[in-house]
Amino acid sequence: MALRSVLPALRRGALCMRRDLSTSPTLSAIPFVIENEGRGERSYDIYSRLLRDRIVCVMTPASSMGSLLLCAGEKGLRTALPNSRIMVHQPSGGASGTCSDIVIRAEEIQRLKKRTQEIYVHHTGQTYEVQLFVTCLRLRHQ
Repeated sequence: MALRSVLPALRRGALCMRRDLSTSPTLSAIPFVIENEGRGERSYDIYSRLLRDRIVCVMTPASSMGSLLLCAGEKGLRTALPNSRIMVHQPSGGASGTCSDIVIRAEEIQRLKKRTQEIYVHHTGQTYEVQLFVTCLRLRHQ
């Protein structure tokens, strides 16, 4: 989707926000711009469940949770600027301690990986097998 077709929706969303914030605690649309990467599980939960019209525009690299937040945008209202990058990767982590501690940490990383794949499948309409392939690659930039 071209940016010029998304900008009017972003402007409408900003106007709705200004109007709705003064009259109603519930908003119908909130523009959401990803400009930084980092932890976003809480952002995903709020963004995907509480908002009806999710407009997303990626302006800088969307890595890790940023790519997940992008796919959670409403179909037709999510876009990335031509020079932005989107990266999907496997979860990673370090563990030390007893064997039991390391096993627990590894199981948690596996659970996180499976849940992330389920979210991608839900929002993109791709099959689980496609998502499994994509997230099993070492690094993938698009």
